[in-house]
Amino acid sequence: MFRLPRDQCNAPILLSSGYLCNAFRQQDERLPVLHPSEALKLKGVTMKLYFSPGACSLAAHIMLNETGLPHELVKVDLKEKKTADNQDYTTINPRGAVPALEIAPGVVLTQNVAVLTYIGQQSDNTEFHPVPDSLEFYRLLEALGFCEDVHGAIGALFAPNVPDATREKLMGLIGRRLAQVEAILDRGDNGYLLPVGFTQADALMAVILNWTTPLKIDISAYPKVSVLRDKVFARPAAQKALKEEGLIWTCNGFVPVRKCLCHSCFKS
Repeated sequence: MFRLPRDQCNAPILLSSGYLCNAFRQQDERLPVLHPSEALKLKGVTMKLYFSPGACSLAAHIMLNETGLPHELVKVDLKEKKTADNQDYTTINPRGAVPALEIAPGVVLTQNVAVLTYIGQQSDNTEFHPVPDSLEFYRLLEALGFCEDVHGAIGALFAPNVPDATREKLMGLIGRRLAQVEAILDRGDNGYLLPVGFTQADALMAVILNWTTPLKIDISAYPKVSVLRDKVFARPAAQKALKEEGLIWTCNGFVPVRKCLCHSCFKS
């Protein structure tokens, strides 16, 4: 039986899955019951981010640091589908992917668009949470959706044993996506994807763009793309997230701590 942690014994019960609700109710009939939608209204709750170092979940990690929202981190082994404390991760996210964000006991959001939008909506920064149903809100969703287009193109190269013909097609698609990012940045005047400045979309795009280094994708033809990536990772929130994930920013992108021993990185 799922047992509520002792330090959360006064937390509300969330009507998410029946077995969780029943388990909580059996422990203490006095605890209040909430519908999952009520979780969206809870403030000050410590969220829990399930992440894998350097994966796209790093964007959510950066944004949690940017907003200062209370959170805990749980590392996930994506190959074994196990958390750091040996839980079966597929019981948290059946698809086995990161990020997953527990926003209240028993209530989990997945997928970058949902997770990053939710984090922004909880913050006090208006750039991160435009008014729902406004044009700015839909522009943010549009930008996050475009990030996922780039994600799908670049991330596909992480698959093992990609045939040469498939790789050639993917490289053509990646080139088109990078050209589209460059064009968006060229049309703006602040170096970010949206006119308001830095948003969740830039955090996600920067994480995805950084994968071009280990995948040996040359992005030198897209100077504004490179600047966006470097500018995001220079932010204190990103630097903090990298350290918390056991990564460091080097001339070769981010790598596990102590892996890069080149002269310029060693000096920094």
